Amino acid sequence: MRYTKECLDSVLAGTREPFEIIVVDNGSLDGTAAYVEALAKRKGNIRLIRNPTNLGFAKAVNQGMEKASGEYLAWLNSDVVVPLRWMDRLEAWFGRGPKIGAVGPHAGAALPVQRLAGAPKEVKSLPSFSSALARKNTGLALWVPRLTGFCLLTKKDVVSRVGGLDERFWGGYEDIDFCSRLWGAGYGVLLAQDAYVHHYGHRSFRHNHLSVRAVTAAAREVFIKKWLLDVR
Repeated sequence: MRYTKECLDSVLAGTREPFEIIVVDNGSLDGTAAYVEALAKRKGNIRLIRNPTNLGFAKAVNQGMEKASGEYLAWLNSDVVVPLRWMDRLEAWFGRGPKIGAVGPHAGAALPVQRLAGAPKEVKSLPSFSSALARKNTGLALWVPRLTGFCLLTKKDVVSRVGGLDERFWGGYEDIDFCSRLWGAGYGVLLAQDAYVHHYGHRSFRHNHLSVRAVTAAAREVFIKKWLLDVR
C-alpha cells in the first residue's frame, strides 16, 4: 500500500485539473482498497474498481479505460511517482502530429529504450531532476518501436480504433503488443525526452509473490504465437 499511496499523492499534487483517477485493485489484501475508498470520499475525482482476485495488468488497464470519461488515457503502475507537469509534458506531444498513438517518459527502472543513464535512485531527487531534464530536452522526442506500460499516455479515439490491451497477456508483453498494433494502424509511438518519472519497478510482483521471470516467459510464448507464428 505504501507505493500506491505515494503514487496517488504525486498524481493529485502534480496533475493539472480537470482529471480523474481510476484505481483498479487486483485483489489486494493489504488494505489498499479501503484506503482508496476513503480517499475517494474526500476527493471527487477518484474511483475504485475492485477485483476479487488478480486478473492481470492487461485486464485491469482495460477496465480502467472502459470507465474513463476523458479524451486522454494514462496507464500508471502503482509503483510510479510523478513530478509536477508530468501529464502536460506527455500530452503536449499529441498536438504536434495527428498520427501519434502513444507517448511515454524516461525512467531509471525501465527497459533500455526508456531507461535513462544517470537517473537518481532516490525519489527525493525527482522534482529537481525532472525539472532539469525538461529544460535540457525541451522539444526533443524519439520515435520508438515500443513503450513500457508503467507510464503511457494514449487517447480514447486511438484505443477505439486499435483496441485495448490483449488480455491473453496476463503480465508482460501486452504493452509491446499494443504498440505493435499502433504502428500497424499507422500511428507512431514517441518517447518524450523532456519527461521523467520515478519507477520503483516490479513492486506489485513482489507483493503478490509472483515470479517476474515466470510471468514474462509465459507472456513471451503468447507474443511469439501471435506475431511470429501468426496464430491469432
